Amino acid sequence: MSPCSLPAHRALLSAVCLLLPPLSLSLPEVPHIALFFGTKTRYEEVNRALLLDPLWVNRSVLRPPPGESCSPVHLTALIRHGSRFPTAKNIQRIRRLSELVAIAGGEATGWGAAGGVATGVGSGEGAAGGGATGGTTGGATGDWLREIRSWENWYTEDMDGETRSRGAERD
Repeated sequence: MSPCSLPAHRALLSAVCLLLPPLSLSLPEVPHIALFFGTKTRYEEVNRALLLDPLWVNRSVLRPPPGESCSPVHLTALIRHGSRFPTAKNIQRIRRLSELVAIAGGEATGWGAAGGVATGVGSGEGAAGGGATGGTTGGATGDWLREIRSWENWYTEDMDGETRSRGAERD
């Protein structure tokens, strides 16, 4: 039996569902390229090879498939700025969601006795970019539940839309 009550477990599950990406991206009628159009998607979330080699280029998209030829008719460029922190409005939403998770989960990890946020915690990688823990994909239900409950909100409102160091131009 779970240590949290059934209604609290439902609230926690509802909160977790809000963190999941839209299910429409996995439907066949949505083109794979749609993943590239998210305004808040980190480059590494779409191109996993960039995690190992930041200078990696997918050369297969630079030329036509073998045995086929084509000539360009129209060229469109989508140019993005670097990665940014969430806006103040989204930081407030993240804070409310993490409060909900802490209350529903029965654990107040990352929250002071007065209900204040433990700021400046974490490495700057994690939940908002795509996953509560940065890579755990399997395991028992208790693993992801424990990871979500123990996540500490490190966003502060002064980060409002600022460019992250990962998205800054390098010399």
